[in-house]
Amino acid sequence: MRTWKIWVVILMSVIIITGYGGFCKKDDKNKDTIAGSSAPAPITVKQAMTDPNGEAYFTDNSTGAPVIIKPQDSDTLLPLAGISVTFYDGDGSEIFMLSDPTKNYLPSMGVYTSNSEHIIKMGKVSGGAYPGTYYVARIDDEERGSALWSWENANHMGHKDITYIKTINYNETQEIYERTETIIKVCWIVTGKVVTWLFGINIPFSPVDLINTIAPEDPNPPQRWDMYTTQESGGTSYTHLIPSNVPEVSITSLTVDGANISVLWQGTDRTTYPDDLYYTKPVPDREDLTVALGPTGNPDIMYSYRITNTSTGNVYFDWTTWELSKISVEIFSIPYGNYRFEVKAQDEVENVSNIELQNFSVTTETISTSNQPTGITSGDIGTSYDYSTGGSSSNLEHTVQYQFDWKGDGTDLSVWGSATQSKTWFSGGTYSVRARARCTTHTTVVSDWSSGLSVTISSPPAVDDYVWVANWGNGTGNTVTRIKKSDLSTTAITVGTGPFGIAVDETYCWVTNNNSNNVTRITKSTLATTNITVGGNPNGIAVDQTYCWVANKGSNNVTRITKSTLATTNITVGSYPVGIAVDATYVWVANWGSDNVTRIKKSDLTTTQIGVGSNPEGVAVDETYVWVINVVSVGTVTRIKKSDLTTNQIAVGSWPMGVAVDETYCWVTNGNSNNVTRIKKSDLSTTTIAVGTWPYGIAVDTTYVWVANANSNNVTRITKSNSATTNITVGTVPDSIGDMTGYAYDNYSNQ
Repeated sequence: MRTWKIWVVILMSVIIITGYGGFCKKDDKNKDTIAGSSAPAPITVKQAMTDPNGEAYFTDNSTGAPVIIKPQDSDTLLPLAGISVTFYDGDGSEIFMLSDPTKNYLPSMGVYTSNSEHIIKMGKVSGGAYPGTYYVARIDDEERGSALWSWENANHMGHKDITYIKTINYNETQEIYERTETIIKVCWIVTGKVVTWLFGINIPFSPVDLINTIAPEDPNPPQRWDMYTTQESGGTSYTHLIPSNVPEVSITSLTVDGANISVLWQGTDRTTYPDDLYYTKPVPDREDLTVALGPTGNPDIMYSYRITNTSTGNVYFDWTTWELSKISVEIFSIPYGNYRFEVKAQDEVENVSNIELQNFSVTTETISTSNQPTGITSGDIGTSYDYSTGGSSSNLEHTVQYQFDWKGDGTDLSVWGSATQSKTWFSGGTYSVRARARCTTHTTVVSDWSSGLSVTISSPPAVDDYVWVANWGNGTGNTVTRIKKSDLSTTAITVGTGPFGIAVDETYCWVTNNNSNNVTRITKSTLATTNITVGGNPNGIAVDQTYCWVANKGSNNVTRITKSTLATTNITVGSYPVGIAVDATYVWVANWGSDNVTRIKKSDLTTTQIGVGSNPEGVAVDETYVWVINVVSVGTVTRIKKSDLTTNQIAVGSWPMGVAVDETYCWVTNGNSNNVTRIKKSDLSTTTIAVGTWPYGIAVDTTYVWVANANSNNVTRITKSNSATTNITVGTVPDSIGDMTGYAYDNYSNQ
């Protein structure tokens, strides 16, 4: 059987929609149209099966006339027995629906205006009961193509985008059969609105009407209808799926975050046809018709997208595979440039939506360079210091966080965090502290390093395990006693004549020889000695990282010894300079004969004079103050505030001689009182501790205070925690001014 005959039968089954009036006997003279009415005419539904002769018998209600229905095979014209016939008996219009319970024949229908014997042909399913497939091809005749073009443009598509060519398989063939039966039922219900037309006449019946008519009978009203158009041309039947419910898609948001984008879209499936949509038969002399294949409900919509770099033309994700229900995408690390994002939707019967697009640009994110960190530029090991930076920003206005490089070489980095962070160094040295910033959203976007802040951290205490004592011997002594702290054992080292002042650093012990006008440098590791000539009658001595400073009482100057080369430079100060101390910026010299202190600026050797008490001799420094001993019968200490050089006086014992400071106290030896005055720095309250005879030189470390007793030839060790004392025998007339243990060097001379 030729394929086109199948579609003729389908045509017959829905002819009320297309406007054709069915096949009758040759002597059937009445082919007039059925008059329409404003409401469906009353009907009686009757059913019968064709007998072995292929006939079904009915009686018309209004006339009592017999009605005979004779179904025939459309190819062989042989009668068909066992066919179910439903007779819709109306007033002036009769409709007959035929169906084959065995489903060997497709349903058919006839519409007549008189009661008589009617022959209705039924097309047999090719190859048996729903065995094969029917190819659904593109309608490619020019006139039909024009009609499709018009239809597709109304749905925002182009003819070249028709992608709904498909193959009808077994299940779809069955759907055609079943849904055609449904349409036949609908035809009578809507008779009041539809009349039978000849070929080539517009049909005043829209898909909206069809849906709205069927809905009351359906407990689950249809949400959409798929429309097929069939055409017979040149002996071949074509069926084309019209995109009656083309999905719609829209981009609801597209955000660009640095090199990343996030897109969200929304798709919908049309649930109704346009109200003004009517089908026109474009070719009067051909059997063209439209079949509504029934409701399919809201199908799941699939999506595909692509991204095009409009700057380069490169295409990314070139129409991805259709993905069900995927309505968003995040794409990371997109190169800089201008882009277009496109998305389209498709339903389960391959209706494709319009293409929704949105342009966007990807801008490279940059972070500006941080400010140079601020904070202390010199400090001690084991102490926490705060450093601050800032000034970085993202060109995309993202927040930033900071990281510090504590050494300046990338080997000691802080965690990423706030613009202020703390650092504790555990080894001495000079470091370059720098900072950088990064985006908190895109952590791979990092700024350049800032310029570095030079920070010097003092080495561990230079004191080792020893205390060094200069034994003046009434100007004739020539030894230094080294006391081992752990067991208080002693060692004597020969130096110049009349050793008086003493100071230590990491490597050396430096001793002023009052009667030989030189300084002896003792190498601590080997006890080897080297002599350096200085001014007349050198007394006090102090050291920092670069220089050794010597107060020359007999020549009214200070000799600066460059430690690396032993080269010397002299700086004039007051009369009879005796005591000397250093901090990171200045050298402080007590002038016994002019009752003042000379402040030497280390960077340019300029000097400033500060008046103090009578006969200043010993001097010590801490972070905030300079402490100066005034040698009188009722002794005092002058405290000089380093920031503004203001002074105040604190009473101590009789004939104070030496002074040393730690974090909490200032310690003063009182030669004529045979004791030490401990001044509490926070409130200047005092406490006395008895020591040996005529205490002179004094020094402190973290645990003890060490006092050189000139007239009892020993050193008193005071335990700072409980003021307990222990005496250690040394050389003759131990008489030193300044730091003996390196505590001042470690804590104050380099800050």
